[in-house]
Order: sequence, then C-alpha cells, then structure tokens
Amino acid sequence: MKANRYFLHGDADPDKIDIYYCVACDIFAKEDHFQHHGSENWRYLERSIKKLQSSELAHRPENAHNLAEKWKHNGSIKLFELLRIRYTRIPLTKRKRFEILKRDSYRCQICGKTAKDGARLEVDHKVAVANGGTNDDSNLWTLCFDCNSGKRAGKL
Repeated sequence: MKANRYFLHGDADPDKIDIYYCVACDIFAKEDHFQHHGSENWRYLERSIKKLQSSELAHRPENAHNLAEKWKHNGSIKLFELLRIRYTRIPLTKRKRFEILKRDSYRCQICGKTAKDGARLEVDHKVAVANGGTNDDSNLWTLCFDCNSGKRAGKL
C-alpha cells in the first residue's frame, strides 16, 4: 500500500498553472473561486490539515504551494506554523499496546516466548509504517525483542 497525495484547501495543482484545490467544493478551480469563501478559507484549511495529520496513508509534498500566503490572516492560525507543518507517524497509545498484548495472550507471535520465559515483549507492525503499514489492529502483533530485531522493517 502506497501513500496517497493529499491536497490542502488552496493547494496548487502540480500539473496545471493557476489551478487550486477547494476542499469545500471538492474541485480544482482558479484563484478567484476562493473569494466567495472569504474568511471561511481558513476554517477549511484548518480542517484539511487536521484530516491530513490524522491519516497514516496520505502525504503532502514539502514543495507544495498554497494560496494561504495571499489570504488575509484572521488570527485563527499562525501562517508560519500552517505552511511548515511536519507530518509524523502517529504513535500507538499505551491502551492500544495493551489491547494488542492481551489479544495475543502476552506471547510472541513468532517464537511463542512470554515474559515468564524472560522475553521482552513489544507491539510491532506486520507491514512497517515506512512501507505503508497502518496502526490498524490487523497490522499489529506481539513480538519479543529478539524476533522484532531480526525482522526489522522487512516482511515475514
């Protein structure tokens, strides 16, 4: 599974000159289209940023150009932070880790060792995040440190 290209509200179409994505209307349009949204442009932009940040399979290229540079800032977000957002993988919560450990009976799913056997158990991605894996339960499993170290980002 590969990451999908995600456009923020006001992002330029990389293939066409002076055409931008409108998340509110779900279309690519010319710059003057955004005038009828007015101050709502910032709200749409904030929403599209939150959606992108919550996705594990979407990305936005670093060189993406956005109309927000031309919009009047209404104080809802800092332009500096908006245009320089870093997208990182979403870490697993402690609760999610314990749910996976419990589901797998606190046992390494490769060698079968448990903590009673002296194994240090970890929750691992079957398909690595670097290779498009997600934090879905079906992609997570319990491995001991030794098995996980041997696996690395590879696929078993």
